[in-house]
Amino acid sequence: MTRKPENYWRDHIENWKKSGLSVNAYSKQNGVIQSSLNKKLKALRDQQPKAVKLQKNTDKEILPSSSSEIFIESRNLRIKLSATVDSSLLKVILGELK
Repeated sequence: MTRKPENYWRDHIENWKKSGLSVNAYSKQNGVIQSSLNKKLKALRDQQPKAVKLQKNTDKEILPSSSSEIFIESRNLRIKLSATVDSSLLKVILGELK
């Protein structure tokens, strides 16, 4: 069996994310071996840093993203910001979450 190039998997992962399908359904529709796609997804997750807790607020997290975005989660609220967000705006947002 020949090994697939990394861009093959990168493209499939991006397409899977956009599809909204389960890994199983995406794999069947696109002729991808589900276990291989799962392995690539796990390897990708393992490479990413874990969520970082904000000081003094244990119910708030900043989640890293590979797409130059910042996700802030607090209780039932999720905020998505560009990684280039102005620091003063970010301070205001974080202040409102206190």
